[in-house]
Amino acid sequence: MISNFSTNLRYSLRSLTRRPALAGVIVLTLALGIGMNVGIFSLFYQILLQPIPVYEPESLVALDAPGPRQGRNSANSSGPSTQVFSIPMFEGLRENSGELSDIAAYRSIGANLSSRGQTRSGSALLVSDNYFEMLGLVPAAGRLFIDGESSRQGNNQLVVLNHGYWTDEFDADPSVVGEALMVNGDLMTIIGVAPAGFGSLNPFISHEVYVPLLSALNMDIFASWDVDSHRTYWIYLMGRLNPGANSTQALASLNPYYQSVLREVEAPLQEGVSDDYMERFLNKELELHPGRIGQSRLHEMARQPMQLLIGVSLLVLLVACVNVANLLLAFGAKEQGEIAVRTALGAGVKHIIGRRFSQIAALGLIGGLCSIPVAIIVMTLFLAMVPSGISSNLESGVQLSMLLIALGVAALAIAIAGLIPLFQSLRVNPMTVIRDQNGQAGSSASDLRFRSILVVTQIAFSVCLLIVAGLFARSLANINSVDLGMEIDSLLSFQVSPEQNGYSQEQSNNFFQQLEDGLKALPGVGEATVSNVPLLSDSNWMNSVVVEGYDATPDTNINVNYNQVGTDFLDTMAITLLQGRNFTVSDIQGGARVAIVNQSFAERFEMGDDVVGKRISLDGGELDVEIVGLIADANYSSLKEEDSSQYLTPFFQVGDAGSAAYYVRTSGDPDQIADSVRSLVQSLDADLPVDNLSPLSFIAKENIFIDRLISTLALLFAVLATVLAAIGLYGVLTFMLSQRTREIGLRAALGASPDSIRGMILKQVAKLGLIGTIIGIGLAVVLARAAESLLFGMQPIEPLVFAAAVVILGLVIAFSGLLPARRASRIDPIEALRYE
Repeated sequence: MISNFSTNLRYSLRSLTRRPALAGVIVLTLALGIGMNVGIFSLFYQILLQPIPVYEPESLVALDAPGPRQGRNSANSSGPSTQVFSIPMFEGLRENSGELSDIAAYRSIGANLSSRGQTRSGSALLVSDNYFEMLGLVPAAGRLFIDGESSRQGNNQLVVLNHGYWTDEFDADPSVVGEALMVNGDLMTIIGVAPAGFGSLNPFISHEVYVPLLSALNMDIFASWDVDSHRTYWIYLMGRLNPGANSTQALASLNPYYQSVLREVEAPLQEGVSDDYMERFLNKELELHPGRIGQSRLHEMARQPMQLLIGVSLLVLLVACVNVANLLLAFGAKEQGEIAVRTALGAGVKHIIGRRFSQIAALGLIGGLCSIPVAIIVMTLFLAMVPSGISSNLESGVQLSMLLIALGVAALAIAIAGLIPLFQSLRVNPMTVIRDQNGQAGSSASDLRFRSILVVTQIAFSVCLLIVAGLFARSLANINSVDLGMEIDSLLSFQVSPEQNGYSQEQSNNFFQQLEDGLKALPGVGEATVSNVPLLSDSNWMNSVVVEGYDATPDTNINVNYNQVGTDFLDTMAITLLQGRNFTVSDIQGGARVAIVNQSFAERFEMGDDVVGKRISLDGGELDVEIVGLIADANYSSLKEEDSSQYLTPFFQVGDAGSAAYYVRTSGDPDQIADSVRSLVQSLDADLPVDNLSPLSFIAKENIFIDRLISTLALLFAVLATVLAAIGLYGVLTFMLSQRTREIGLRAALGASPDSIRGMILKQVAKLGLIGTIIGIGLAVVLARAAESLLFGMQPIEPLVFAAAVVILGLVIAFSGLLPARRASRIDPIEALRYE
């Protein structure tokens, strides 16, 4: 058996080397088709399927509380606003956990970290004492938190290091346990290091340190938070099911307590609500979501785009498999004469099939190995378009399981394609094939129809992919052409958080003023300003407002975007002032309260033309804030903003900001003054890190990374599919031409002109192209409607995009058919008929 295998393998390699061009195209096609799918499937697995590295992740559940709520609601990248809870609710649920063995709480915050004479910015994960124990984690050094050891009194300040931070900053030195670490101005003792590979329950975010939740409540950043209120929602909860329990049973044990708290504690806290609102509030129930892959907003953001990319990549794989099938049919047809001779000499069917399988296995193995670098390239391209905060937690390595799946699909396709010509050859009388030196005995009408079906399939898939790529390219162009209402070119943006270094509010305000003055004095700087909420970074601050003259019902949504900005904000950002005045230095703390609103705000609250002079309330009390200006709409948190209504207040009039975002307009490249900005901040405070220092245009670009990702990969896949379709069509036409050489020679001998012969071939090409295009358009309509929610500023059926895709593929098809048609018109009748 081993001897037969080695003999067949040598024969396969020898037969492939006799036709290197054909074998090379097959291997390249397989490598591209398999590699792209392996890359996309590996990323899909990491983002949407890979379990977090904790004990029995299948038993974890994330808590959710959808429905109406009032009060302070602060969510982040770990999940939507319905998945944050108050501390009193967490403590009550944990005491009444029912079919949950335990519930842990967590929340990330920005953090300035100082140790061994070094200061850096990063993030801290606030965790309940039972966090690590519930997840079943074992420390890499020292120990982790013990349930019940922290308190709100601030004594016994402890901290655990992230494994990556420990490795990078402390060279994985175990003696770091027991050392002091300054976290946001608070001195803490390092007690241990978290295990390698674990960052948090949000798998795409790594934190430098872990701090007990209760101890952290003494930090200055929570000074204005009423953390003991049932109306302050800000921590995420993850629970673990009891052995043998399921989510339905757990909810049945949790909801009675949850609803009793709603009725007895939280319902009396609701202010000015209607009966309908109160009914919906009291009927709220908890929900549990699987926690196997962790808890992150990216899961929902990426689910539909990744599913779409997988569908597109599968189409590319199908095109590649169809192309390989066509090439293998041609490969097998060229060997029909050899097979006939072997059969006539007594070779058995088993022997012939074994040799063909060895050929297929050799091609598949070589193609599979060549697909690995293609997969790595696709994954590297993907990660290059993803923000660094996410890509740093993804790996570019190939998932073995994904490679095996893709190889299996491709192997099935090429096995079917490779065996079809073999069985055709075995059905034909060997002596007939031997007499026919051109090997045409196996080329029946059914063979040609099968090849034509394969070509039509390739064309259909290529049309579909071109249309989808065109739709996403148009959507991305729509996003990039959005009028932001401000000029973001030549703007450098960065953030500082003096409160995280223990600054008092007065110290922070002084620092902010000195920094703004210093920025304006830098060479090459035209203007500089400050805001509390960083723009175009998916950050937001919403507040309820009451507007003079506007009658809001109890269920009216009166939450609007809010920002505190400097006096030069409008000029620096080039936002148009339509009415009234800008903020001035006289708008200070203790002075008359003022605000500026935008057009969407005025329209939403039906303010008419007389906006300036009207009053609003920002805290539900008296109307004590005067509107002094009306500005044009400008995007707030993203490029694809649906609700842009917002109001602005003077940064130093409110005077409660502990962190700030700065914008510096330069006369040239913003990156050229980055070092000057860092030096300026260090001159004011050498221990204060500068965060997110980059051009605002770059921040805006990262804001739409999913759109750029889909458009780029869809276009790449469409181009590849189109090239494969062109190769397939050219190969089929060339093969069909070789089969019809004598027929064409006879036509020429009987007086057919070269033009008529070219027309005959091109007519056949046009027929295949038309059928494939019609089918492809139908597939594209289905796919476009499924992806409608991902398209911006357009409908899924865009005639221009459809027409452009059809024209592009039509040109490719025409070019692919032109060379075989030209060759057919030059066939010498005497040479063709010599074999009769």
